Amino acid sequence: MAQQPQPKLEIDKYERTYLILAVAMVGIFFAAILAGAFAFNVRPPDAAEFVNPLTLGQTEFTQLGLFDRGNNNYDLYSIAQMWQFNLGPGVPVEAGHQVLDIPLNARVTFHVASRDVNHGLFVQYHNINLQLVPGHVARQSVIFDRPGTFWVVCHEYCGRGHHNMGFMIRVGNA
Repeated sequence: MAQQPQPKLEIDKYERTYLILAVAMVGIFFAAILAGAFAFNVRPPDAAEFVNPLTLGQTEFTQLGLFDRGNNNYDLYSIAQMWQFNLGPGVPVEAGHQVLDIPLNARVTFHVASRDVNHGLFVQYHNINLQLVPGHVARQSVIFDRPGTFWVVCHEYCGRGHHNMGFMIRVGNA
């Protein structure tokens, strides 16, 4: 007995168009992720290490503040706690907020940990946005290549004093 030919599967032209567009968009998104990761070296911040938030004083956060490492490289050690960023002793205060003076074109590596609840660290007009979770140390570097005064604020609601949690970075004595 002869086999009957199978009917050809037809896809509506509009359905075919939308399938092609959907596959193309997935390809474009994947290419954008690869370009960001390899061509532009975009890396999402993650926990650099873990610490006990109750014993931060016995870790690298024993001495807080901005430390000059030479060649215009700086390390900033800070502890986020309700409702302030503790930048250490001797940081000048203007209009109720701490102020860090940083030279132009300085590379600053932020080392930040939370003592109590979730906090955030966002530097105005710069590519730094950290989530600070108790028990995690967040690290990220940024180059301050334009003069000005930039706010650093907590972007995770941390309680009734959250709106006052921030400090200023003044670049190039602006």
